Amino acid sequence: MPRYNPLVQAKRRAPFYVLCVFLVTISFAILSLLKLEPIAQNLVQDHNSNIDLQQLVNSTIDTPQDAKIEDKEKTSDWPQPARSLEVPPGELKLVRIGGTGGPVDNARDFLLDNLEEFLQVYKDRPDKTNTCGIRINHSLAIYTITKRLQPTTIVESGVNSGQSTYFFRKAAPNANIISIDPMDKPICGQPVRWIDDTNNEYLTGSNFVDFDQVNWGERIKSGAVNPSSTLVFVDDHRGFYKRFPTLMTFGFRHVINEDNYKIGEGATPQDKSGFTPKQMWEKPADPETQWLFQNSKIYAEFPPILPPVLSKSSPHPKKPQGGFLHHTDKLAAIEEPLLRPDINDSDKKVFERIGNELGLDLTMVESQSYQEFMGYCFICYMELVPIPPSLRNAWKLGADLKDKRTKS
Repeated sequence: MPRYNPLVQAKRRAPFYVLCVFLVTISFAILSLLKLEPIAQNLVQDHNSNIDLQQLVNSTIDTPQDAKIEDKEKTSDWPQPARSLEVPPGELKLVRIGGTGGPVDNARDFLLDNLEEFLQVYKDRPDKTNTCGIRINHSLAIYTITKRLQPTTIVESGVNSGQSTYFFRKAAPNANIISIDPMDKPICGQPVRWIDDTNNEYLTGSNFVDFDQVNWGERIKSGAVNPSSTLVFVDDHRGFYKRFPTLMTFGFRHVINEDNYKIGEGATPQDKSGFTPKQMWEKPADPETQWLFQNSKIYAEFPPILPPVLSKSSPHPKKPQGGFLHHTDKLAAIEEPLLRPDINDSDKKVFERIGNELGLDLTMVESQSYQEFMGYCFICYMELVPIPPSLRNAWKLGADLKDKRTKS
């Protein structure tokens, strides 16, 4: 009978030992991964995930310039806008026309570069609540677009408390402003209208002349108004597209539509009539929509500052008339926000700074804070393609137009 040799037995059992060690190692690895998976999921949040806003307010305030540094580990998967009307009806949610957004382009950089200045201007605004008017999102849009364009003339159709006038004046101190409103005083119980005493003409109250009735031909002919360097701000709830006969007749090219409601939303029947660009893009086969698309050199919705998911803790229901973002909104209908505190640590600090400077509740549980941060109605900038000179002459458009409707 052969003698027992431990060395030989060890060699024979070596493969078995190696297999055992391998299986144990794999088991520990799998258990480790299972334990780490929830942590990884918490670290990498997408724009639809729940946000622990308490963590946001615990971070320290830092310079907003830090937010320009890209976080390579947290990339955005926000839906991209369409650049064509050739999509099935009902699927078109967001449109952008033009290679860039003109004065809307790189709005994030503008905010970060001018944060101190804008926050001071915003803190000094005449109406701190502005119940029926613009809040921080649309104020930033007006300020950014105007400061970049530097128009020679600003025409605002719809004034109410004068909040928009204030931001236009701060952004363009040398511009002539024509303020149009049928009311002498603001609505919604707002006590007074802010009055601009620098190069401002008020066609309001007893002096009211509707935008379509103003003697633009005479003003252009005299040199008082240059339509190619004029910015028209439409905030009159009369159906934005219905202003286009006047805009195109007199060659106005730069336009802001403040209340760019989605289909079915609006504060007035005219708002809901289907004549905001946002509503018209939902009807791609309509000839009016196709004309607007083809005759817009630029169409760009100014992005909101924050994503709607940050209002997740807010108890306030979605408003059926629109005008406010809500955490249940479909992201495909919204331009990607300027700040992404939900995925970017530096943006969290900027968000905290804005909230602290303005005394707002970052969780948006408090009503006024929710309205400030989420007040947004897809405000858009458009640069229109002007009618060429040969057609203007043939149709007798512009400065030589004799219009019996002209009143002032």
